[in-house]
Amino acid sequence: MSGRLLLGVTGSSAASSVPSLLNAAAGRGWNVKVVATPHAEPFLSHVQQHVHTNAEWRESAAPLHLELLQDIDAFLIAPATANTIGACAQGLAGNLLTALVLAHKPPVHFWPTMNRQMWRNPAVQHNVRKLSMFRHHVLPPDPSPSLTTDHPTAAVGPISGTVLDHLAHCSYCP
Repeated sequence: MSGRLLLGVTGSSAASSVPSLLNAAAGRGWNVKVVATPHAEPFLSHVQQHVHTNAEWRESAAPLHLELLQDIDAFLIAPATANTIGACAQGLAGNLLTALVLAHKPPVHFWPTMNRQMWRNPAVQHNVRKLSMFRHHVLPPDPSPSLTTDHPTAAVGPISGTVLDHLAHCSYCP
């Protein structure tokens, strides 16, 4: 599958691999719009294309959270932090990205990035089940080397191309 992709980026060290993900997406025929949470913005200073932010959302006379959803074929949040997964599971719209999730009909695809202890936390697993109940799809985290530590229980690695493979094989994408 290729087409128009809305990519949400959250504040994880894995966001530093977004330029590679954008290159891979372009190579597969995706036209990508990027939206960043406030905590993701520092990781995206080297992204060559326009990144939509909360500041733009606040300053826009038009409903940006609705405009960005027009004519998209898929919506992916990569990396997805525990905070964003929780906010989306609770139906909160505290920033542009979570407002987009609320305004978009499912599925939104989430690629979680957090250490294994956080991923296994019952609260995170509860939020993942809630998102699934709302017909969103949370991909299993990739086992990958950590960007932040050498500790063997870490799992915050770069965003891999498997998220794009998932979209290519998704039989229920809009």
